[in-house]
Amino acid sequence: MTLKEFLFEFLCEKSKIRTYSIAFLMLLSASCVEYPHYPPEPHIEYVSAIPFFGEDELGNKEKIIRITFMLYDGDGDIGHGQATPTEYDFFSTIYIQKNGTFHLLSDFIANNSNYTLPQLRANNNKKFIKAEVQIDITYSSLSFPYDTAYVSFYVKDRAGNISNTDSSDVVIFR
Repeated sequence: MTLKEFLFEFLCEKSKIRTYSIAFLMLLSASCVEYPHYPPEPHIEYVSAIPFFGEDELGNKEKIIRITFMLYDGDGDIGHGQATPTEYDFFSTIYIQKNGTFHLLSDFIANNSNYTLPQLRANNNKKFIKAEVQIDITYSSLSFPYDTAYVSFYVKDRAGNISNTDSSDVVIFR
């Protein structure tokens, strides 16, 4: 066996060992991933609120507040989805500024800012959920003549656990 043949065979064997070692380490590290532990009660964290104008299907002007928040739930039982569209899981209260102070919107107009979240996991799937959620709260511009508001909100899971309550920043329609 020549030196050239010996070196080629030696390097190829080392390459195989190196490849197997890297594959083993990757497999070992993938099996050691620790998933976060969240409690079964949902938890929310406000991210942003963006006010903007829109139109409904008939061309009527609307004022929309897009709320974005992080949602964490340890057992994944968030949302009712299409199965029970009258079951609300997102609850909000709108506060509007009038004469320099904030008041409940429901003191001035009928206010139903509750929504049904989509079902994110099957009923038998108990994996945690960490999701960024966006909800558009929409009012007709005619029934919502206010330009400054903020939103207080919380969620409820299918087991009836209620999250913490969080609030948006003050938004101004311009």
